[in-house]
Amino acid sequence: MFRLTADTALHRALEESRYNESEKNKIEQLFLSAADSGIEVELLLPRVREADAKRVSADRLISALRIEIERLHAARNILIEIDDNNVLLLDNAAWQRTANLIAWQAREEEIVVLAGVCAEDVDKYLKASYLFTSLVEWGLERNLSLDLVSAVAGSKIGYADYPGIIELLIGGRKLKMRPLDTAEGIIDALDGVDNIRQLRRKVLHDR
Repeated sequence: MFRLTADTALHRALEESRYNESEKNKIEQLFLSAADSGIEVELLLPRVREADAKRVSADRLISALRIEIERLHAARNILIEIDDNNVLLLDNAAWQRTANLIAWQAREEEIVVLAGVCAEDVDKYLKASYLFTSLVEWGLERNLSLDLVSAVAGSKIGYADYPGIIELLIGGRKLKMRPLDTAEGIIDALDGVDNIRQLRRKVLHDR
């Protein structure tokens, strides 16, 4: 019979799953191995729940967990390079977000920049990294996206308003402005504004 040796939440998730006892034990052992290297159950447990809900086989789940563990190790190594005492390293959400950036294929140097400009604020790091990936997926060149996010993170703009940066770029496109020009205009204007409304007026000239 499957026995709890790792965590009650993991035990409950596995007991409620359709995996057999041998598969449950293999999954549990993987969690225990991850825990030995400092990876908490909470970082991997969603994978188990999602896999069971989608009727993913145990072999595929174990493979996915191993990949996720590798990404979490890589994420920790990157965050340690910045500062082995930084708040991002000690926060599960920031650690997981870094692993997600790796999965998204963010470059190590990009993550270092994003984490560096937000090193004392987990929420800012989460919002800034989402802004970066959104800008790249929207079509803005990667280096310019990174420069723009770095400038935004260093400004007085509250991170709750970071999605407004995309709206500014969209607004600029509607006005026949090149995204490059709009992005550079945003960077130039950030030092002189306190909020997203002021930034919009400066960049789009109230148009």
